[in-house]
Amino acid sequence: MYSVKELDGAYPEFLEVYREVEKQYELPADLQPFPIGGFGEGSMAVLDQTSGKVLMLIHDAGELPLREIAVDFNELMTLLAESAIWVQEQMN
Repeated sequence: MYSVKELDGAYPEFLEVYREVEKQYELPADLQPFPIGGFGEGSMAVLDQTSGKVLMLIHDAGELPLREIAVDFNELMTLLAESAIWVQEQMN
């Protein structure tokens, strides 16, 4: 997840990447993506401001540049918390 400070640099990069994706793919017209984080390998987590869904903007996507990760931000936070708990349990 991006902090406000990180978003200052991430947002312009996101716009550049998203404009290129728009040229290559036919994306939903009502999609209003806003970057909220990164996956470390170049893909970005975006919040669709229209639907509230959290999507992955896939780096070097192939056929589909977007994949739904969570139905909303709350579900994303739940998934992340569950993942962190699982990792902690495995370490014990």
